Amino acid sequence: MEAVINERHRAKVAKTIVERAIGLMFSKERKNLLFIFDREDYHPIHSFFVPFSFDAIYLNKDWKVVDLISGIKPFSLYICNKKPAKYLIEITESHDIEVGQYVSCRFRMEDNK
Repeated sequence: MEAVINERHRAKVAKTIVERAIGLMFSKERKNLLFIFDREDYHPIHSFFVPFSFDAIYLNKDWKVVDLISGIKPFSLYICNKKPAKYLIEITESHDIEVGQYVSCRFRMEDNK
């Protein structure tokens, strides 16, 4: 499944425990990921084995940005949101998303290539 964020950014949905555990690790190409958690909470991440920088955008249950951590470098040990979040977007491309902004998200099936 794929998510389209703000009608501009495509993100693969990390829906299984394994997909969420792997995240961007070992990625050869830059891609965006959307994590959907069971509940609003603090969701720490790391960037071990992620060969590029990315931003972590945490959103509450209403899709409002509650925290934005920019420029996470490869092999960072511990990154955590400062306010509870239900969703996390790991975004590897330029964006104009800011804390306090509401984000739109549309889900669609991925194209089979």
